[in-house]
Amino acid sequence: MNKTWKVVLTGHGGQGLGLAGQILAEAAGLEKGIFAVQNQSYGARARGGKSETTLIISPKEIIFPVVERPNLIVALASDGYHNHRHLLEADGLVVYDREAVSNPRESSQDYGFPLLSTARRLGNEQGVTILALGVVCRLTGIANPGQVYNALKRHFNGTVFEKNWANFKAGMELAAEV
Repeated sequence: MNKTWKVVLTGHGGQGLGLAGQILAEAAGLEKGIFAVQNQSYGARARGGKSETTLIISPKEIIFPVVERPNLIVALASDGYHNHRHLLEADGLVVYDREAVSNPRESSQDYGFPLLSTARRLGNEQGVTILALGVVCRLTGIANPGQVYNALKRHFNGTVFEKNWANFKAGMELAAEV
């Protein structure tokens, strides 16, 4: 990996944003000498309140661990999209849930997908962030499916792993349509 990724994952409490950030960092190659830092914040009510995770993944040591100008935003809620979209770097990318985000920008940088409804259709609404990671990995190459598979295996077992792996693959398929 030659590029430094400055990522914001934003949505609501209970969507697994923190864990998705950790999985993305692991899949991007922490065991291969890649550096990563992660921060989480959430509102007073953990479930349903505002929640976000920021993540920096870099081939170089990270001196300042705060994402000020993201080059990747994943928005599962409208307020998160609108709170961060204006900060996006010029060459950045936004992946958002087109059913949850109102009034998104019409831009070649913004990609809307039916994330939550797809996760529901698959019977794993809690895996919506893993589905979003599938979209992100397909669009950016930040991590390959084998790396994500291994990271998911470290966090989940049995049926829960299978459901999350199905969500990830469905996200990859959604992104293939772009």
